[in-house]
Order: sequence, then structure tokens, then C-alpha cells
Amino acid sequence: LVASPFLVVFFAISCALLLAVAATQKEVPRRAQMFSLFTVMLLSGGFFVLTLKSNRFIEYAVPFLTLAAGGLFTFWLPFFNRELLPGLRKWFSWRPGKWLVSGVVVLAVASFALTEVKNALPNKQHFTESAFAPVTEWIKQNIPQGELVFHNGWDFSLILFYLDDSHRYLVGLDPTYMYDAFRSDYDIWSDLVTGKDADVGKIMTYFQSQVVVIDTRLTTDFEKNIQASGLFDAVIADGPVHLYSAK
Repeated sequence: LVASPFLVVFFAISCALLLAVAATQKEVPRRAQMFSLFTVMLLSGGFFVLTLKSNRFIEYAVPFLTLAAGGLFTFWLPFFNRELLPGLRKWFSWRPGKWLVSGVVVLAVASFALTEVKNALPNKQHFTESAFAPVTEWIKQNIPQGELVFHNGWDFSLILFYLDDSHRYLVGLDPTYMYDAFRSDYDIWSDLVTGKDADVGKIMTYFQSQVVVIDTRLTTDFEKNIQASGLFDAVIADGPVHLYSAK
């Protein structure tokens, strides 16, 4: 809901207008129309519910919600032109007060959209080879091959492995595999990286890892616990990805 607010709103508007169409339509829709409508709604609705359960499904929900919202457009467009457009034209007749209110609404929506895009751009810049290359280069030169690298997120493990396949990584796509197969390990890892467990010494004792990679997009409590423990030295502390090594 937070990652794609405009898509969700557009989909909700399309569904609301579709209900209005269904309530006022006098003709029975063609069978092909009903079949395509049912298919689109089933896929988009199903993936939307699954995404609310697990964010992993957002890769399917976003494209199908987009297709559904666009597909529903063809159903309610005639109703919009026939029922709603005349009222909107009357509303936007030359009356300064209404134009002012409409302009304020448009500016508010545009400002919100630009703010969302601005906030999202720094996160996108994290998922680049250049952001992780200094970290993996140091690890390759200073950590023996085959040793475990502790990292605070599952979604960038693929970049780490792409840049350095000579070391092992804890959790990748999909993290449910680790959750199902090694539940106790997953719980300890999750509590550490979310800051719930401040005993970061477990990184060395339990996971047998001497190096920690931190993507700063994620919770800062974990890095604060690392710094407060006195057990790790900051190797790379600038840029979006930080690196700590055991003393």
C-alpha cells in the first residue's frame, strides 16, 4: 500500500466505477467481456491479498493490478462519458472558486507524487554494483574463501554473490526457505538485524562470521548495536553500504 499508493488508488477507483456501471447497465455484458473481467480481477485480487500477507508477491501484484486497472477502464469509460462527464463539465464552467479548489487539489497530489519519487530514488541507488563493489573487494582480499558473510538483508544477497561467489551468505531469495528449513537460525538472524537482540556477539559465536555487511536502507538499530558492542571495527562507513570486521 505504501510502495504503490497511486496504483492502489487507481485500481480502487476503477472498481468503484465498475460497480456503478453494473448498477446502471441495462444490457447484459458479452460472455467474452465477463470472462476477461473475471480473469483479471481474480489474478489481481489474488496477488494483492498474497502481497498483504507477504511482500514477496509484490512482483506479481503490481503488474496485474496495473493490467486490471487499465482493463477495467474499457468497461467504465462509456459510463463515465455518459453519466459523469457532463457533471464535470458543468463543475469546471468558468467559476474562479471552483478552478481555485481544483488547482489546489492538483498541486497537492503532484506534490505528494514528487515527494514519493524523491524518497524512492535513494533506495533505488543502493541496488547497484558500484554500491557493493568496495565491500566485496575488501572481503575477497581479507576474508578466507568459503567463510560466512553476515548481512542484514536478504534482497541484496544476489548482488553480493554476483560480485563475490567465493564466500557464503546467510539468507537469499526467497527467505522463506531459511525460515522453513532452519527456523531457529532464521529467528536469531532476524532478531539481530532488526535490532531486537543487541547481543551482536552471536555473529561470531553462533554464525561463525567475522565480517558484517549492512545496507543502510534497512533498520539502523542493528548498526547502532554493532557500534556500541566494541566487537567490530568499521572498515567502510561511508556510502549506502557499510562494512564491519571483527576485532
